[in-house]
Formats: sequence, structure tokens, C-alpha cells
Amino acid sequence: MAGKQVTELDALPSFTDNSLLPVHNGAGLKKGLLSQLANYLGKKFSNPNLLINPNFEINQRGSTTYTTGYTVDRWKVAGATLNAKTKTLSNPNSAGGAFLQSLENKPTGTFTVTLNVASVTGTVKFSWKDGSTYKTGAVISKGLNTYTFTASSLTWVGIDVASGASIQLDYMKLEQGSVATHFVTPNKAEELAKCQYYTVVFEPWRTILNANTDSSVINIDTRCKMRTKPTISYITLNSGTANQFNFVSIISSKVFYALKTNNWTSFIDSKNEVVVVNTGSGISSGDYGQVTFDNNLMLDAEIY
Repeated sequence: MAGKQVTELDALPSFTDNSLLPVHNGAGLKKGLLSQLANYLGKKFSNPNLLINPNFEINQRGSTTYTTGYTVDRWKVAGATLNAKTKTLSNPNSAGGAFLQSLENKPTGTFTVTLNVASVTGTVKFSWKDGSTYKTGAVISKGLNTYTFTASSLTWVGIDVASGASIQLDYMKLEQGSVATHFVTPNKAEELAKCQYYTVVFEPWRTILNANTDSSVINIDTRCKMRTKPTISYITLNSGTANQFNFVSIISSKVFYALKTNNWTSFIDSKNEVVVVNTGSGISSGDYGQVTFDNNLMLDAEIY
């Protein structure tokens, strides 16, 4: 007896995870679940990760322990402590804490977050901000965790850490849609380029052509691309006095120190690169050569 043609089959009202599909594996026709197909495709194809530094490897600020504010690049902690070396987040406080990343473009829709965890104690949950409203989701356990949620304006995403809880992180992925796809370990150099929210300039310098014209404004081309014009401040003093620079005159080989006020500003040039300006005074009239700062500069363009 001949089977029905495709056009004669009853319409399927909807797919479910246990819907059966015919699959030929080279040895014959087999049956498989729709959920098996989804898992297979999820490993073969991966949606873009909306998070930057999703495996917490980039740490331009250079500290091992963080208790407040921005920590490893793009991740902010509140009410908890992050050990950047072990990727362990703990909360010794009496109130709950959070570890979150801001999303600058505030996407809308359905999202799936995946978090791989090496260990966890106490209660840790997925969390996010829809606009300014803080929300929490499913409890996180050791191993691979996934959670799907909706937001009309996703501004932050991460985890909520209860008092006394701790968690050792491996990686996190945020993607649009309701299906979790394979996590791809990012190329560290490419990921560093995405961290245009913060950078450190180590002892920058720029040739001074003529102190008669450059005595009141010193420009430093950092050759650094950032998301927006940053604020500038010292983070390290290598020698001498704070706000000090060392001017080396090429013609006379004259070396002297001149005090500079911490009067920094910056602008974005036509190549989308940051140029730092110090408008203090201190270069002797008639000298020209190179200026080398004895301090490292922090350029901060984070979202607060």
C-alpha cells in the first residue's frame, strides 16, 4: 500500500522539542528529535556575542582585587569582590551584590544568556536591567547555565550575588533570540580593540617644535581609538613630583623639570583617534625638542 504524498499529510500545528524528524545517517533512515537538531546546529553555527570581554581575560586596570566600580574590562562590580586572577566573585557583605556589563546600544527583544561556571556556593542568579529596572532570573549552578528573557531596553546584563555567596566564572554569552548557540572563545587582540571604553597611555611623548608657540598647550597623540572623548587623569607616578614632565631640548641637550597643572582635556581627531592636551605652562621660551611625561595617563570613556 502506497504511503501518503506530502500534500496529503495533515498540517503540523506547531513544532515542539520532541517532534520527530526523518534523518538519514548514511546507513539508513532514522528518526531524531527536533531538540537534537537544534543542539547540533547550535554547535555548528554561533550567533554573535553581544558582550565584550566575555571570558574576563582583559584587565587593563591591572589590579587583582576589585570591590567597587569597573574591574576587568567592561565589567562593573557593586556590593561584591572580584578576584581577577581566579575570576572568582564573592559577596562578604550583608546585602546583595551584582556583576554587570553595560550595553551601549540598548537592544530590544528576546535574549538568551549562557554562563559557564567552574564552581558556585550560595545563591547566584542571572540579572539584567530593563531601562533602569533591575531584574533577576534563574538560579545559577555549577556547569553550563542558560536563561531566556525579554527586555524593551536592555541596558545592563550579568549576575546577582546574594550575601555569603561566591562563584568562579568561566565565560558568559549574550545573544538575541531564544536559542543558545555555541560560545566562541574570542581572539584576545581583537577583543582588546573592542575595549575602547578604557585605556592606559604609558609615558606618552610628542615632539615640541617651538616652545614659543607650544609653551601653553602640549598635545600628545595617543594613537588610541575610543568610543567617545575620554576623561584623563594620572594613575602612576614613576618619578619626580605629581603633574611633572621632563623636557629634553635636542639643540642644547638641556634637561629640566617643569611643574604642570593637572589640567587635561582631549579631543577626537579626523581618524577617530584620541589626542590628549595639557594646557598648563612650563616650557622655557626658545627651547624645542621632545617632552616626556613621567606619569602614565588613564583615559576613561566608560558608561556610568
